Amino acid sequence: MLEFSLTDLISRDTLQCIQDGFSRLTGIAIIISDAEGNPVTRGSGFSALCKNHIRKSPIGKKRCERCSKEGALLSIRRGKQAIYTCHAGILEFSAPLVVHGEYIGSIVGGQVLTKDIPEEKQRQTAELLKIDTATYKKNVGLIQHMSQKQIETLAVCTSKLAQALSLTAEENQERLKKTLQTEKAARSQAVYVTDMSEKAKSMIVAWMKLLANVTVTSETDIQELKKNLTALRSGGKDLYTKLEEFLGYTQTMNGNSDISESVYQLRLNVPHSIDHLQDFTGLKAINILYHVDESVPEFLFGNYLVIDSIFSNMAKDCILRTNEGTLHIDFFSQQSGYASVLQIKLRFDALVYSEETMEVLQDYFDTGIAALLEKNAMDKMGYQMVDLQLKKSHGSIEIESDGKDFTEFTFRIPQLEVKRG
Repeated sequence: MLEFSLTDLISRDTLQCIQDGFSRLTGIAIIISDAEGNPVTRGSGFSALCKNHIRKSPIGKKRCERCSKEGALLSIRRGKQAIYTCHAGILEFSAPLVVHGEYIGSIVGGQVLTKDIPEEKQRQTAELLKIDTATYKKNVGLIQHMSQKQIETLAVCTSKLAQALSLTAEENQERLKKTLQTEKAARSQAVYVTDMSEKAKSMIVAWMKLLANVTVTSETDIQELKKNLTALRSGGKDLYTKLEEFLGYTQTMNGNSDISESVYQLRLNVPHSIDHLQDFTGLKAINILYHVDESVPEFLFGNYLVIDSIFSNMAKDCILRTNEGTLHIDFFSQQSGYASVLQIKLRFDALVYSEETMEVLQDYFDTGIAALLEKNAMDKMGYQMVDLQLKKSHGSIEIESDGKDFTEFTFRIPQLEVKRG
């Protein structure tokens, strides 16, 4: 599927202006079609037969469009302009419009003859297209005759024009991509800021309600106060984390954030991350188990904060989706050239993502289009942060579910092993 259509890259008005001028200069008919053979311009210099009769016939119109596409594909296979006879027996030539190897349309020119069309062929075509035979033959007689050499020269000129338009389309595509990337980044940042603000506001409102209702007159009140304080502690840590993530996200989007790498010990850092995740579960009956495999080197060179952000944000989304279960987080390492690829498997028993949710998530991580997340009740901030951190660290993600008992995320993040004597 084409990322951009021909008219996305060059406006119809521009194509029409160029086409009209080329037709007046050469004296031939010309039209520009898209990748499906559908015209994107009005025909210039068309013969009366083609314009007023053949293309006004439903059958004729379809046949003309098919001929345009087949002619363009023929020129692609030959690697140069192609001269061919259309369904009505008229000579045409085609040159493809190609952008970075993708066929996006064609220029079709001609509507000329080197010799008369046989009488029987004219009659058969007129009957097929339901055109009066006498009228058809009369208009065939008005078609311009040229020598084979003249036609070949005009076909080469048409090919040169197609090459020039293709180069223009390529340049416009690069500019359009950059513009869309900038717009996507701005929209993504706006969504992230809005989500963060809403979460912070909701959390603060909840705190105020908790504090406003504090009364201590019995043992039950004391237990309730303890529960409220636990919720405040967990919420406070989460808000602090979100604010840190927001700062990192903003710096990244503004191009002011680099990965600050250093030597770290995964086995020493992971327990702190797990404690924070356990606090995040609050009063939910969720148990978090982790294991660092012996394959993981003692010392790694990278950025542990990035590692923590990736698996913690994904774990939090799982926690938000259920009230009980066991979350397994396992760390492995696999040598790949000079790199030691850190593999993190995050598996939540009793949490099953639907096939649609998994497809949406995988599509999001493949494309980075935040609008995809709106199809499901997802923590957009968390996923956007995971996506950013994966891209910064050249990591990848795979999502798997048995459709019954579990969902598993596998992250692969290149790190460097540091050996100390």
